[in-house]
Amino acid sequence: GFTFSGGDTDEPVRVYFKAAVRVRGSGWMSYIMEVHDNDLEGTGVEEWTPQFGQRWNVVGDPEAPGVPVWSGRSCLATELEVLDIGAEIEEIRCSRSRLHYRLLDREGPSFGWVMKHTLVPVHNVEP
Repeated sequence: GFTFSGGDTDEPVRVYFKAAVRVRGSGWMSYIMEVHDNDLEGTGVEEWTPQFGQRWNVVGDPEAPGVPVWSGRSCLATELEVLDIGAEIEEIRCSRSRLHYRLLDREGPSFGWVMKHTLVPVHNVEP
């Protein structure tokens, strides 16, 4: 088994576990493993003010129902729903591969995290 100790996902995650193998002549051995997810080192504003974030348009396969939305920026976050292709969102916070957003136009979760490669800045969208 293992136990988890750590704070928010911005901090290193520390996992404690006991090996299932016993070394001859000793008891159980404990190991500590620190996990650093480089993707969690995001950039963004500490205090977000609505209407002042970068605006993005959601792009992707037009035949797809939308792009996946996650509950957090970690690779272990839960997938919530999908965000419509063509939706306009406002950036709250950004990590290396995901963006935390607020929905401005179309259908989908009001807030969530999406993959950055599915977005284009509004000023770069062709009419």
